[in-house]
Amino acid sequence: MPLSISNSNSRIPSGPYGRQWLLTIGLFILTVASGEYYFRFSGYRPSVKDTPALWAYNRNRCQTESSSDMVAVLGASRMQVGFSPSVFSDTIACNDVVMLPIGGSSCLSVMKDIALHSEFRGVVLCSVMEFHFLGIDNKESEYHLKCYHDLYSDSKFSGFFKTINTLCNREIESCLAVTQIHPERIMKAVSKPSPSYYNMKKSRYRPADYRGRLSVEQLQELRDRRLVGVTSVLSGPERTEDELISKRSEWMKCVGQVWEWAKIIEDRGGRVILIRFPTSGKRLDCDLKLYPKEIFWDYAAMRSPIEMIHFLDVPGADKFECPDTSHLNYDDGEKFTAMIAEELIAKGLLKSQNVPLP
Repeated sequence: MPLSISNSNSRIPSGPYGRQWLLTIGLFILTVASGEYYFRFSGYRPSVKDTPALWAYNRNRCQTESSSDMVAVLGASRMQVGFSPSVFSDTIACNDVVMLPIGGSSCLSVMKDIALHSEFRGVVLCSVMEFHFLGIDNKESEYHLKCYHDLYSDSKFSGFFKTINTLCNREIESCLAVTQIHPERIMKAVSKPSPSYYNMKKSRYRPADYRGRLSVEQLQELRDRRLVGVTSVLSGPERTEDELISKRSEWMKCVGQVWEWAKIIEDRGGRVILIRFPTSGKRLDCDLKLYPKEIFWDYAAMRSPIEMIHFLDVPGADKFECPDTSHLNYDDGEKFTAMIAEELIAKGLLKSQNVPLP
């Protein structure tokens, strides 16, 4: 009596699956290519998404790298927008420039983390505003640091797989403009394209073209947003010199903390340099009213065990006009980066690219 056992393969319908797969793949490629052509024609450009995981990957490079010719770049959006790693590495003798700025953060807590939780022996180049010293720890920097320590702690293996995913996404996003468009907003992007005025590179450098990609009206709207609260400060009463000196005492205690972390890095053979990046117009007027340069920055710089460079002391840097009063346009950012590099060479702090590495 024959067994009533059927072969499962007999239930699989036959068909030209190879052709179907090729057709599906071809349609997918055609769709992506069409979308890429349309959005590039509409002004979009490839831009890498600035995720905490990508920042953590860069932070981990500082953790494992002990070379003295590596440069870790810290700061907020002014540094991320206005500092060109390629221009800097073309001028300064260094093997790697690692971008670690965090928008909306002083990033001084990142310096603290590098000092206390790494063996980094390279150069720390940190953009800092005067008020950043009074708010060293903030939510943005603490969140990014937590992400880094969660991903790359010795007891976890998830960091490896997260790194692979992060690097794959970075490569795709750096090639395709269509990846900028969120699926839920694709119809709006098609009907009313609004490409960003900045595009982030794989290094996390985010050059901004305010003048070339924003209309006069859009730029004025952005400038107005940046100046919220500035007008009231400028129209407010002037503080007496005694009041400013009293505030400086508290401020200097916070500056002293930063010097302690810098000493830890420099005792390992590294170097720490603080830079005050350009602002202009009413923004600069507000900055100087709240923190007069001669009372705060100059006072600290004269007593500092590390180098502190204010843009107003760099020849020619006072001529820069920030389109939104707070950030440099990409072309001015490249020029300012070159100025800073030449200033560091002139001071004997770093070597020129023309001097071969040991």
